[in-house]
Amino acid sequence: MKVKLPVVRVVEVAGDFIKLDSLLKLAGIVQTGGEAKIRIAEGEITVNGEVATQRGRKLRDGYVVRGVGQAVRIKTTEKDAEVPAAEEQETCEESFPAATEKPKATKSETTRKPSNPPLPFGNSKRR
Repeated sequence: MKVKLPVVRVVEVAGDFIKLDSLLKLAGIVQTGGEAKIRIAEGEITVNGEVATQRGRKLRDGYVVRGVGQAVRIKTTEKDAEVPAAEEQETCEESFPAATEKPKATKSETTRKPSNPPLPFGNSKRR
């Protein structure tokens, strides 16, 4: 009897690693973090053929995660690869005020009415 294994999809991850519960959500194996926690606790998820027990386990390049009829292989990329080099970035011609300059208040901001006006003299209760 042959067991049919699912096709392994490749999931690209920025950085050196990703935590198991985050990968399960990213890959669409589970819908929520709560579902990931339950499936890991019940032993439904394996990492490189071993049952996973830690939802915060760090997964690195080449790891294969299987569960819920799906399988994914992790491919890590460098974080800096997503940001274009300085010469490729667009420059902004717009000037902005310095962070130390305080914006001027408008008339509506300076003449605000209090939310509860004072009570008339001799009247201790509101009606």
